[in-house]
Amino acid sequence: MSKKVRIDKAKCAVVGCVNQHVVLHRPPASEPRRNVWIHFIYRGNVPTNVPKTLFVCANHFEEQCFSNLRQFREGFAERLHLLEGSIPSVYPNENVVESNEVGGSYYMELEGLKRSLDFLKAQGITLDSIVTDRHPQIQKYLREINITHYYDVWHIEKGLTKKMIKIGKNKDCTELNKWIRSLKNHIYWTAASSTTPKERIAKWTSVINHVQMYTPMKMMHFLTTPAFCRLEGLWTGKRILKDVEKMSPHLQTSSVESFHSVILRFAPKSASFPFIGMLCRLYLAAMHFNENTRRPQATKSTGELMYRVFYPKYRRGEGIARPIKEKATFQYVDDILELVFEEVFHDPASYVQEMQMIPIPPPLSTEHSRPDKDTVVAGFVSRFNPAPV
Repeated sequence: MSKKVRIDKAKCAVVGCVNQHVVLHRPPASEPRRNVWIHFIYRGNVPTNVPKTLFVCANHFEEQCFSNLRQFREGFAERLHLLEGSIPSVYPNENVVESNEVGGSYYMELEGLKRSLDFLKAQGITLDSIVTDRHPQIQKYLREINITHYYDVWHIEKGLTKKMIKIGKNKDCTELNKWIRSLKNHIYWTAASSTTPKERIAKWTSVINHVQMYTPMKMMHFLTTPAFCRLEGLWTGKRILKDVEKMSPHLQTSSVESFHSVILRFAPKSASFPFIGMLCRLYLAAMHFNENTRRPQATKSTGELMYRVFYPKYRRGEGIARPIKEKATFQYVDDILELVFEEVFHDPASYVQEMQMIPIPPPLSTEHSRPDKDTVVAGFVSRFNPAPV
């Protein structure tokens, strides 16, 4: 029988375990069951030096592994007791974060990042830097764990452009609208051509001198208008200058945004899917994206590259050119069908067992009690009671 220890004395060693149970269990001392536990804890990537003291929380065992589960749930037992020979088999689903786990959707991004970093660490992958948007919680967390943090340039440009458009709507600041496109280009030029934070700051602030030098004589009054003063304040604020130092000069999050658009095609937000159905759709979206993300640009019979003209709303009628890629391929579909007909149909037991091991969280609605229909109907009151005409 394995020993039990409370959470205030130890932590669960299973890779990716975040919401651990109050009861922890020590791996058995005898072989080969101890090796099975260790293999489970490290997900098969067992390090060379394994600590002597390890614990696994109760969340990683099936319910039938406990001898007093009912008494524990009803409050008659303080600890859960494992049956002899029990082996952990339930992994936490670190890829899916539900809002009720972390107190709201605002905190899901940070929790998802933590679980992703834990997963990469378990695979032996060391991160040198990471590129995200300017989420305050993400900034603080990466600073605490000493990972170099870069900001995606598009997110910075998007935020500043919204502020400049808002300023340009004021009656005495309309002349700022003539500079918005040039200022947006300057943001990307600063990030792409700079190698150090000081160089980024120098090039970033130089745009104010550029506006002063290249303002036509007949528009020199612009330099004394509220529009220029507000532009200078927006461009040289302490907060934005700190963010400019961390603008990513190489990788961006555009590929992640593209992957999200692929997910919406496989799992549109307008439809509701069960947990397993949503998980399968995410897998399909990932396979489709990985197979087609590096498609070459299509060409004409003469070898000329093909483009298409778009008229996006944010350009206010101005057309932009986008490369036309070759048609998407669906080789992953053939691979799935081959797997199903060649292996799954012949021996489905192992695949069914793998599916049953996937932890399925309860729906968010289960947190609330469902009222009686008659009670709800009795409390129905119409806000309008139109009289007959």
